[in-house]
Amino acid sequence: MIANRYGEEGHPPFRTQRLFSENGQWYFDTREGSQLGPYLDIKEAKKALALFVAQRLLITKQNRDNDSSLVPGSQDGIEYMVEELFNYLLEYKSKGQTSATAWASQRLRDLLRDRNDIVDRSTRMEAIRFALDQES
Repeated sequence: MIANRYGEEGHPPFRTQRLFSENGQWYFDTREGSQLGPYLDIKEAKKALALFVAQRLLITKQNRDNDSSLVPGSQDGIEYMVEELFNYLLEYKSKGQTSATAWASQRLRDLLRDRNDIVDRSTRMEAIRFALDQES
């Protein structure tokens, strides 16, 4: 079942897959009509897509109401990555790179230490490491 995106009303339109492969390289489509890539594999493309969605979410955060039924990235199965990257970017925007790096390091330690069944722990950790790699 296709769900409406934020701001859409009525029956959802037909959508193609956002992630796609061409000539052995991976890309993703944006709502704005751009194709971003190439990436070596689908995992890298998903991480880049999650970062893209988190960045857009941060930009439009002030204009959104809090509708908990809307989960950014859920249509692509990257909602946990988007959540972690959004928190990283929020820290980066409000307190700077050093604080964001410290937050990311602490979050990685917390995820490793937490013995509860955290949904997609490795996916969350991968997203945080991806953000840290983008800094260097």
